[in-house]
Amino acid sequence: MSDYKDTEQQIAEQARTWLSMPKSTPEEEKLAKDFYREKVFLPSWGLFRARESHRFNEDEIYGLILTVGFSWEPLVLTISVCRPERVFFLCTPETEGLLDEIIEFTGLKFSQIDKETVRGVDSLPIYQQVLKIWEKWGRRKDLAADITGGTKAMTGALSMAGALLGLKLLYVHNKKYDRELRRPRPGTEYLEIIQNPYSVFGILQEKEVGELFRRKDYHGAGRSLAELVEKVPDPRKFEVLLFLSRAYEEWDCLNLKEAAENLEKAHQRLKKAAPGQSTSVLEHLDAQVERLKHLAGLMPVKPGDSTLSLLRDRKATETLVFTVYQNAIRMAERGKFDTASLYLYRLLEIFEQRRCAGYGIDTAKPDYSLLPAGLPGEESFLAKYNQVKKELKQDPAKQLPRQISLVDGYILLEAINDSFQLKNVSPKPVHWKWFISETQKRNHSILAHGFVFVPEEQYRKFKAMADGIFDLFCRVEKIDRADSAQLHHFIEDPFDEMLTCFI
Repeated sequence: MSDYKDTEQQIAEQARTWLSMPKSTPEEEKLAKDFYREKVFLPSWGLFRARESHRFNEDEIYGLILTVGFSWEPLVLTISVCRPERVFFLCTPETEGLLDEIIEFTGLKFSQIDKETVRGVDSLPIYQQVLKIWEKWGRRKDLAADITGGTKAMTGALSMAGALLGLKLLYVHNKKYDRELRRPRPGTEYLEIIQNPYSVFGILQEKEVGELFRRKDYHGAGRSLAELVEKVPDPRKFEVLLFLSRAYEEWDCLNLKEAAENLEKAHQRLKKAAPGQSTSVLEHLDAQVERLKHLAGLMPVKPGDSTLSLLRDRKATETLVFTVYQNAIRMAERGKFDTASLYLYRLLEIFEQRRCAGYGIDTAKPDYSLLPAGLPGEESFLAKYNQVKKELKQDPAKQLPRQISLVDGYILLEAINDSFQLKNVSPKPVHWKWFISETQKRNHSILAHGFVFVPEEQYRKFKAMADGIFDLFCRVEKIDRADSAQLHHFIEDPFDEMLTCFI
């Protein structure tokens, strides 16, 4: 370090000598220029390399972008330390001639160089040229931009473009200002690596996460959020969103236990960030956590377990049907109409399973002897069941179904004279022919028993029927459909809706 200080002092003395040299004639100007190169710049350059060469490994920087101003020396310093394989110079017509000096000192080969001449006051062409070279170099991650030289418009444009593209931003700075020289002291130059604010604070990834949430890609959002949690100075809001994205991903997959656990973690972290506050988002998450945990606690543990306790629980069933319905809507928004139709079919099944459960009938293994008093016995019930089948022009059954299918369930409910019947759908009743036709189309789907693709138009027709039946179900069950839909909705733009407490 003492050697550096001595050398710095010697360079400063030589710089004062250079400043005092006469420069009024071409001969004097050449002598002063040669003196500056030999006695000021070359020692400064050697000192700079001795101090800064450790900053970058041999192959760390593939491409370096530089704006060229009237001072060529800082560019030589940066190139000598970065040792890039490719260099792109942005010049103005007035500074283009300085490239000869830069190439002479750095030893760059013609094959390593790209160059464009721009007006120094116009930012847009600079953006375009930076983007063009970024594309040409393959959108690599190992690129850097030196913003030391050039006009303010040039350095500002390169800074913004470099930050957006994730380039390493560099600047040649001086540690000392010499009052006698009235300029930064030669020999005290060092390379400043400017922190990219977009990277440090996760602004670009934050925008990406917002877009992934809007597209309902919760898995992709979770991956980006996991990276942000590890790298930003204050990860609290990203921790909330990480658990929220994991909750939505599991909820989307109907893994309700994991969804409830992750949603509760998001809720607790949001509460911690806003102690004593009571916001609509906190209340919303609190209600969703309570609903999900309640439903998850009633879900069967293994195949064959009875679902009667779940289906007899009105709150749990309400959460289940809105979960399935909104999953269908999200699938349709992604263009997955086959999967969306499958969810709607399952929704229609849950409706009749819930209503049958009210009579003690488990549709997976029904015991008709458990029918409440006041309803017909099994034989009389079979007669009523066959009466409905006769109206549908179907062959009579010899016994009541041992496993109740979707259509069988709706027939049974009509035989019981339950209030949840297709003919009670309003304003347009669902006729049996329409119901059977639409539900049977699902059987031909590749996700069911066939190989047929479900187009959007077919899905829309099925949904129109399912929505009418959904309205009837909510009316019979005394559920406010609009309020419940809001209760179970996924937050679509988390940065707008839930993170005000971090501002």
